[in-house]
This record gives sequence, C-alpha cells and structure tokens, in this order.
Amino acid sequence: MMNAVAHRGPDDRGEYLSSEISLGHTRLAILDTSKRGKQPMFSPDQNVVCVFNGEIYNFKELRSMYLNEYIFHSNSDAEVIPYLYEKFGIDFVQKLRGVFAIAIYDKRSKLLYLIRDRFGVKPLYYTFQKNTCFFSSELKAFTKLSQVPTEIDFDRYIEYLGFQFVPGDNTIFKNIYRVSPGSYLEVSHEGHRAVQYYTLPDSSSVTCEKQTAFLEENIKENLLESLRYRLISDVPIGVLLSGGLDSSSLVSLLSSIG
Repeated sequence: MMNAVAHRGPDDRGEYLSSEISLGHTRLAILDTSKRGKQPMFSPDQNVVCVFNGEIYNFKELRSMYLNEYIFHSNSDAEVIPYLYEKFGIDFVQKLRGVFAIAIYDKRSKLLYLIRDRFGVKPLYYTFQKNTCFFSSELKAFTKLSQVPTEIDFDRYIEYLGFQFVPGDNTIFKNIYRVSPGSYLEVSHEGHRAVQYYTLPDSSSVTCEKQTAFLEENIKENLLESLRYRLISDVPIGVLLSGGLDSSSLVSLLSSIG
C-alpha cells in the first residue's frame, strides 16, 4: 500500500506495526524537513500513535496555548496531534485549523480514529473486509490488497460519467467509502460509527444586508489572516496566478505581506 502512494510522499517513509494495527506513512516534507519530522508520531508515553496528511495551520498557537508541559522533539505540525489527543481526547479535533486526513490509534482503549478536515480537502478512504479496517489517502492502495476486492460499482460509474466525480461518501469501487467531510470514523473490535464534528453555521437568522455589511468590513482582514497561516512553511511557496479576480487578489495580498 505504501509503494502504491509513494508519489504522494517522496521525501521519507515510516511505519508502525503491532499485532493489532499497521500504520504506514509516505512523507512530503513541508514543516521541519529533517528526520525529526518523520511519522508516525507518538504521545510521550507511546500509547497514542498517529499518521497524518495535510497541514495544521495553527499548530504553533496550539503548542503555546495548551501544550506547554510537553517537550517537543520537532518543529512539525504533526507532533501536536498525539499530544492534543492525549490531553483532550478525540474532541481535540475541534481545535484544529487546517486541511488534514488523520489516523490515530489509542493502544489503551483499542480505538482507531479516522478524521477528515471540515470541508474534505484531504482525501481519506476506508473499507471493512472480514472484521479488518483498511484505509488510505488514495484508492490505488486498495488494489494492492488481495483481501480487498476492487469491483467497479456501475451505479457509481454512471454518476462519474455524468458528473465527472462520484458524489457523496461512495467511490467507484463497491464497499469502499470516503470519510465524510467534517467527520471522523471511530473503529473498535465491536464495530464502527461515524461522528460528524463540524457543520456549517446556520445563517438563516442573518439578513442579507447584515451579511453584506460584515463581508465589506472583514473580508480583507480575514483573507490576510488566512494567507499568513498558509505562509508557514520550511519550503518555497508558489501561487497559481490564473489572471482571475480571486488569484489576483491573493497574489496582491501576499505581496503586501512580503
């Protein structure tokens, strides 16, 4: 499975193997490109292990606000994840700002959590075969497993031809699904359950005039804050400038930030 997704993480790879779970990670190094940023990451007592794809934009704030008692061994955003879980449990996900697909295994409770960011920017797929959960950031990984039949679901195939994507939580393969945006999957020996941790706020009580006034006052400030978060990187950053209003505005704001 790791070889199948090696193109997603060409800089390094790591794995954790036990009698109950196997975690593999191929790394695209963006923050702390040294070996200290290698995954999987562990809690200080080694009872929580995680792999993670994406970026936690507010990881420095989380470290200073909640994790002062911990000794960090890297400057990676991945390292805050097992520490936050150790302190807050699965509710830690409410504190994250970023795009992410996270797998966390708690050795004490024997629970596996598969977590996807609020809007589903990062992909995360899973299937259950004979009481075993398989998961990956890419469907291609499942094709390497003899235990997982990758049979085309022709109803989904028709949707793909019509929409150029498969809507909802289904995929082009039968019995292989997506974790929903803003949700996590809790997996135990007894079974699994999906939990939605984020939904868009209800705007029905806000008038159009109020929304317009708010946007006019705050859109530039919010865009600048958002861009500053995304400038946190240990590798060069580029912008796709298409010439449209949105990308031109981003490039203009980035140049003002410096």
